[in-house]
This record gives sequence, structure tokens and C-alpha cells, in this order.
Amino acid sequence: MDVVRVSGRSGRQTHRPAGSGREHYLPEPVYFDRDDFPMALAEEVTLASVARFAERYELVVFNHPDTRRDEALPAHFDDRTQYIQDTVEDLHQRYPSDVLCIYLYKGAKLDDGPVLADQHEGPPALLALTVDEAALVREAWVRSGLPSDLYYPLHLQRQREEAVVRFGTTVRETVVYSPRQWLAMEPAPSPSFPDENDRRNRFLSACAEFRRAVFARISELTEQHSTDKTGELLDLAGINLDIAILELEENGLSADHLRAARLRRFATGGG
Repeated sequence: MDVVRVSGRSGRQTHRPAGSGREHYLPEPVYFDRDDFPMALAEEVTLASVARFAERYELVVFNHPDTRRDEALPAHFDDRTQYIQDTVEDLHQRYPSDVLCIYLYKGAKLDDGPVLADQHEGPPALLALTVDEAALVREAWVRSGLPSDLYYPLHLQRQREEAVVRFGTTVRETVVYSPRQWLAMEPAPSPSFPDENDRRNRFLSACAEFRRAVFARISELTEQHSTDKTGELLDLAGINLDIAILELEENGLSADHLRAARLRRFATGGG
């Protein structure tokens, strides 16, 4: 099953399928990542309009377990919308600085049917809607003065392999973009990456430097022949062994004998 990923501060992931005839709709980071964006309004309108198609809800305000609810929604569509609208507004007023976690779903239990709004990590929710449901939710956004493309269907998400700096080195990474992010993106040159031999040599140099630091610390701890440092000395010896294994493997050599020594250390409680 594909993992749904969303970039930006509004990033969300889920392994939950959208359901038959449904597609995931993702928050547009261009809006949600703005500091001046009316998050509370967007949350209230989105949840209230999606509730029209749901049958049950579960919610809790983070750090307030007494707010937990797990109930059926009213039978009439309009009553569902009003109920969730009133509920969310009330919780926002009572807990203005706390995060509302909520599911809106079909079925008797959460895992029985599709989850139409998954906000278990706080806003914005991840939606799973039919085309017709999405059109009605979009109308609700516009009536409330929100953008019509506040969310976008998953099939419009774009991906590109880019060069990303991580911990001082450049690596390949698949970066996801929303439709608006993609339109605003400047053309980028083809990414270039360090030679793998250079990467390995840099890593081996760092290993050698760290091993010197380990040996220096061992010398410092043993200068007074102190017995209360035995645990730390064993830990340092274990670290040194791990580094030695990495150095051998990076050079294409077998480290089986050192792995066996490490297993013996663990078996005898040596760390």
C-alpha cells in the first residue's frame, strides 16, 4: 500500500486506504503553511462539511483526556454538519491553545469503513472523499471565504528526485509537491552528487578520528585504575569494536570475526 505523503509544515502520512470510489485529498501547504492562515476556520468548515457524509466520530483534545468522545452522528445530513460545527467551535473556545484530534468515518467502528477525515495528529485533516463529496466540500470552503483548492486530490501530487543536503553530505531524495508548489517552483539544474569513493573516504576518515577520541577517553579513564568506570570502559570498547567492523566493511573486507567477538560480548554481558 502506498504511503500518502504531504510536504511542508502541514505534512501528513497514512497507510490507511481511501476506500472504494474514494481518493485522498491533501492539504495545500501553500495555504496551510502561512503564518497568517485562518487555521481554526479552515478546520471548522472542513470537518463540518465532511461530517455530512460520515456516520460516527471519535475525538479528543490533546492533553485533555476528559474530552474524549466516540459517538454516532445524527441521522440527518444537515444535522451532522451542524453538530460537528458546534462541537469544534465549542472546543476551540474552551481549549484555544490545544490540538483537536478527530476521526470522521463510516461504519460501526473505526476500522469497519472508510475514514473520511483523519486528524489524529491535529489539523489539518487528511480527507478521503468521492468526487461528488469533494465538490460539496469545496463549495463550503468558498462560502466561508476559503480557497476552492484548499485541498487537492492525491493524483495531482508531483514528485521529483532532488539533491538534498543531510548532515554535511548531498543525497538523493524524492521530494513531493502540491499543485501550487509545483507551479511556483523554479526550474532546477540536474542534481549532482559526490563521488561514492569520496563519500566512503570521508566516512573512513571520520571513523578513524572518532576511534582516536575513544582511545583517548579510555586512557583518561584508566589512568587512576578506577573500578567504578568499568561500565563506561566496556561501552567504549564496544563502540571501538563497532567502528572497526564498519571500517572493514567499507573497505570490502570481512568483519565476521569481529561480529562473532561482539556477539560473545553481548552473551557474557559485556555490552
